[in-house]
Amino acid sequence: MYGFLRIPKLNKTDSDSYKKSYCGQCHALQKHFGYTLRALLSYDTTLISLLIDAQSQVSKCETKAWCAVFPRKVPVYHPDEMAQKIS
Repeated sequence: MYGFLRIPKLNKTDSDSYKKSYCGQCHALQKHFGYTLRALLSYDTTLISLLIDAQSQVSKCETKAWCAVFPRKVPVYHPDEMAQKIS
């Protein structure tokens, strides 16, 4: 089921949250497992991360990080958060 859980339409705030979570997953993979394992990122793990964040009582920490694909800084959820590490 790799990559099939993609959410089709979201409003602006939910879409921004989804992108920040996806990019945070990418940076968490790079930080904890190395640069080459970023290719294993899927929409499935992002959905799991959002579900874990929804159950958490702690507010999300946001930061900016360099994108591996596009040469610019993008807002991401911090890679050391619990939801990013678990998923």
